[in-house]
Amino acid sequence: GDLDTIVLKALKKAPAERYATVNALGDDLQRFLDGRPVVARPDSRIYRIRKFVARNRVATAALAAAVIVIVAGSGVSIWQAYEARLQRNAAVREKLRADAEAEASNRAARIARAHAELTDYLTADLAATRSTTDLEQQLERAIATVRKQYRHDPLVRLQLLLGIAGRYRQLGSFDRHRALVAELEATAPGTGELDVLAQLKCWRARDLSQSGNAAQARQLIDEVVIGLRSRTPLPTETLISCLADQSAIARLAGDS
Repeated sequence: GDLDTIVLKALKKAPAERYATVNALGDDLQRFLDGRPVVARPDSRIYRIRKFVARNRVATAALAAAVIVIVAGSGVSIWQAYEARLQRNAAVREKLRADAEAEASNRAARIARAHAELTDYLTADLAATRSTTDLEQQLERAIATVRKQYRHDPLVRLQLLLGIAGRYRQLGSFDRHRALVAELEATAPGTGELDVLAQLKCWRARDLSQSGNAAQARQLIDEVVIGLRSRTPLPTETLISCLADQSAIARLAGDS
């Protein structure tokens, strides 16, 4: 090690490579005895650190132990923080799921109540003894009532107006039916109600067929039916309605 290096430097053949004086040799020997870096060895950071550790074994061991404790404590803290974050994220997901289920239940209840109120409102006025004009006027009043009463609830408003559009269709009031369908089809995407939007497109496809646009009608209805069949869970009620429209469109095109 260092002692060999000192002896070899003192024995160099070239005088310039040896210690310049006896004192210089003595100083390097004293450095070796003191555990300090010797002049004879090429200097490096690792060499100085190694000599420092050798001179200060107790202090270095204590420092290393402290570092190990700190690192271990930090590791435990990091692991605990990671576990806490996982638990928090799981709790947040569970809350979001519960909130979504509660909102869906609340939405279904609102729509059911609104449909019941509308049905009660229209039942007496949709009797067979009333004229089509009277019934159309009653539906117009119902539309105005729905828009006013549910102006802050676009989802319920959309569902009720969809039902009224269907009643126009049952009455044979196709102009009013088409106008309301066009209005709802423009606003439905904003509510995220895919079933309603699909139903409106199916009605529009049937209207296109009845107005002589058979090719366009079949293309539209086929796209909607394919989209409905690809969804999970299957939107059965909407699919059945659209399949009936698809059948009617095919029949009008001569494909019995």
